[in-house]
Amino acid sequence: MTNETASASATEYGRYVLTAGVMAVCVGLLAAAASPSPRLSRDLQALELIAGAEGDVDVIISYAGPETGTRRRASVQALGGIHRRDLGLIHGMAARVPVAALGELARHPDVLSITLDDEITTASDIAVPAAGATLARQVHGVDGAGIRIAVLDSGVEPVSALEGRIAAWVDLVQPQAPIPADPFGHGTHVAGLIAGSQLEILDPGQKRSFGGIAPGSEIVSVRVLDHLGRGRVSDALAGLDWVVSRAAELNIRIVNLSLGHPVRDPAAHDPLVQACERAWGAGLLVVVSAGNLGREAEPFGTVTSPGNSALVLTVGALSHQGTLARSDDVVTSYSSRGPSRFDTVVKPDLLAPGDQLVSLRSPLSFLDRRYPENRLGSRSRGAGDAELFRLSGTSMAAAMVSGSAALLLSRDPGLTPAALKARLMRSAEKQGDDIFTQGAGRLDVMAAMDLDGWVGGTRSARALRDDLTVHVVEDSEWNNDPAWNLEAIYGPAAQWGASALWDRHALWSGETGEQVVWQLPEPAQPESQRAWRQIRDAASRSVVWQLVNSPMPGRHAADSASVVWLGRPGDAQAPLQPTDDFLSNESVVWQGRPTSLSDPDQDVLGAQSVVWQRTDSILRILSRGDGAKVP
Repeated sequence: MTNETASASATEYGRYVLTAGVMAVCVGLLAAAASPSPRLSRDLQALELIAGAEGDVDVIISYAGPETGTRRRASVQALGGIHRRDLGLIHGMAARVPVAALGELARHPDVLSITLDDEITTASDIAVPAAGATLARQVHGVDGAGIRIAVLDSGVEPVSALEGRIAAWVDLVQPQAPIPADPFGHGTHVAGLIAGSQLEILDPGQKRSFGGIAPGSEIVSVRVLDHLGRGRVSDALAGLDWVVSRAAELNIRIVNLSLGHPVRDPAAHDPLVQACERAWGAGLLVVVSAGNLGREAEPFGTVTSPGNSALVLTVGALSHQGTLARSDDVVTSYSSRGPSRFDTVVKPDLLAPGDQLVSLRSPLSFLDRRYPENRLGSRSRGAGDAELFRLSGTSMAAAMVSGSAALLLSRDPGLTPAALKARLMRSAEKQGDDIFTQGAGRLDVMAAMDLDGWVGGTRSARALRDDLTVHVVEDSEWNNDPAWNLEAIYGPAAQWGASALWDRHALWSGETGEQVVWQLPEPAQPESQRAWRQIRDAASRSVVWQLVNSPMPGRHAADSASVVWLGRPGDAQAPLQPTDDFLSNESVVWQGRPTSLSDPDQDVLGAQSVVWQRTDSILRILSRGDGAKVP
């Protein structure tokens, strides 16, 4: 399951009522806004431009290096900010700071970047043998014994099939929790796919066995998501800090992150990507889900963070179609496609079964109560409680690959993260899908077991565009051995053309292709809680968003634009009250990037700030920020 992205449309909001005096004030504010700091992420630049001095925002601050003192914490507090937690892996901190202080904070000499502390959420009897794991265990006599996998998720419930398999745990959501728990139900399912013991289920009329890929391996549960499957980037960073600092002590070899958030910044400026790459550098194989955004209107370029990292192993989802054969497997419609935003890295790296997978149930968890029809399997012919649960997503596919890597490590503990990634990608079955859909192909554990060889580095390839097509280029230290070249990894070069992608502007310009919606809480909430947050559906309070794509192919409604809605609660036609927002529901200020307004192939809006107002079903441009007369 993946993070929901903002999807509200300007056309969905009601009538506009705006006075000319207010309009002039707003346009003046936009025209006079200072140039945003390059150390601020795009989202925060948009927020700073419009929100002014109102409200706070939760951010992650990355610094140039570690600090033993408290100088940086003091500098944040001096600006009215609140320190929330240190993030040692990225030499940073999570904090809540006033929007008005973002610019000054970005000018601090030690600050490298300031990004939003974004919300992250969670992205069987046939799946295990379909991936080749059952045969691999039988032939090579391995089951993952001696390998520990850290699962950063909603926690792991100590159900019977995981008895003795939870080697260690930490709860970063409820630090005082006395026992491990999974109140959401996602982490237990993931852990079961990796390490669940075999369960013989006696459903009425049939007998079946279910279990994880590597039933001899052990789980280290790191809870970073709440009872609704939500968390923040800083929670995942704290979890990675915990894992890396204890990896040697606990013998952790693999980290599974079946979670993520939409890509909003290049990988080099994304704190979650940077933390995952440092965990990789510490000797941990980092396996992440690709995301479930493939059903978006534009499916390409939808891989989520941290799956956009060129280092980590990013996994998309297959449907096994209910059969053991891989020949009829198909890519699920929801599996996110590459290349990655901003960096155009070829992602996902490979595919694994992820659709309708049966694993362990966390009784009375949120998912268990929300989807009771997904429960199945008891050991008493239906008379007892169901022990299993059915879920779909790239979250499940990532778990399948983590378990497969545990089998490889169980046979050869000396394998490095680079060698594991290379063998899993090189051995993946190529089925003819384009590389932005399938990466290197479909998981084949038995074939990976049979591979030998080492590579110096395994940064995923990049896609570069020229005037005619898309080319894949090597961006790593793969061996010169032809057995490990790009064609061996990704399949025949004919699959790399992807000429249909060449004109997809957003993939190559780094645009996010989505609305980024910000909103302040209602005034009745305590002042300390008035922090801007990103939401899916805007209400009638103050909202700032950034809109990129237009329904019209090749055109962008407000490329690199900032858009402000400043609505008021209640009936838009009622008289304004002193407590209402100074703009009524739903007046809009747009600012577009510099371009020619006369060119129909360019952005709909140009360099000027524009105010729109709808009255009596008539849409008018009332004013423009450059002072030019509006026809």
